Amino acid sequence: MKRLKSVSFLLLALFFLVFPAISDPVAEGESPLSEELALILEPGDVILIGGDAIWLRLSDIGTKDGPTFGHVGVVTRAEGEIEVSEASGSPVSDGKVGPSTLSHFLRDADYAEVLRPADPGPFLMQVREVASRAKGFDRDFRLTSTDYVYCSELVALALEPIDPRPMETVQVFGREVIYPNAIRRHPAFKTVWQSDPTTH
Repeated sequence: MKRLKSVSFLLLALFFLVFPAISDPVAEGESPLSEELALILEPGDVILIGGDAIWLRLSDIGTKDGPTFGHVGVVTRAEGEIEVSEASGSPVSDGKVGPSTLSHFLRDADYAEVLRPADPGPFLMQVREVASRAKGFDRDFRLTSTDYVYCSELVALALEPIDPRPMETVQVFGREVIYPNAIRRHPAFKTVWQSDPTTH
């Protein structure tokens, strides 16, 4: 049974990684969200994104309320070309943890929500520290190691030294997973902007 669960989780992870590569990609800069977000983003802001792309829909099983968000990143630079620190994986890049342009981060997004921590400075420092020590993207989605991290795990690890209140987890094939929607329910963050997921 344990072997079956492990194989099932690996198949889910593989689907999560492969589908974006074979689906019809949205050209960078094409997202209508980019221009609007550029006006309000500040360093330390957390951006949750969702959409109809299959890889953004897989977290439906971890959603209890509100719109489904499938990916999350943290704004590390809000002047000039906006940068978003993220943990993402794909078959062609072997995954990465680090900065992306806002347009690249939003490439498949149909809707988004922006969360702001009460004290962005310390949180942003922790985000940079977690990202710098990470060896790569966590394809196994495990919370037991900080060497490899996935998107919402990056946010959770950065928040932990500042706010010890635990992040909500969901059981997926026998292991604890943090979904992006758990971040929007954490009391350390408040929503400062959101698009309407029903209008895309």
